Amino acid sequence: KKDDEPPLFSSDKADSAANFENDVIQPNVTFRPPTKKCGKVSSGWWDGTWEHVYSHPEAPDVSKCCNLCMQNDNCEFFNLQLTGRKECHLMSAKGYFHADSHHQTSDIEAIPIITLTTTMTSASSSTSTTTTS
Repeated sequence: KKDDEPPLFSSDKADSAANFENDVIQPNVTFRPPTKKCGKVSSGWWDGTWEHVYSHPEAPDVSKCCNLCMQNDNCEFFNLQLTGRKECHLMSAKGYFHADSHHQTSDIEAIPIITLTTTMTSASSSTSTTTTS
């Protein structure tokens, strides 16, 4: 500390400042498997590797097709046929995009979950704070 710098603590907190030097802050970061969500739905379909095909009664709309894709560990995106057989194609290894009003497609996006817990321990007390993003 330089002589011309203001003190870190006011004089009425001198006792707590002295105790602060002995405090210990212990961070703990936890990574959990990401959750998934459907990305933006677009008109068209992507080439790729077919992981699974569901018929119309099993996947009648974008929401159901997306949910089935999120439950499949290999599914990275889906293509839903809006006419004809009206199948839901669970896909991986995205290739070329085909603009087409008779299909809808969406990526499955992973949302990482990170939990940061900090614990500050001092002679007089212990405080813990948890933040999840």
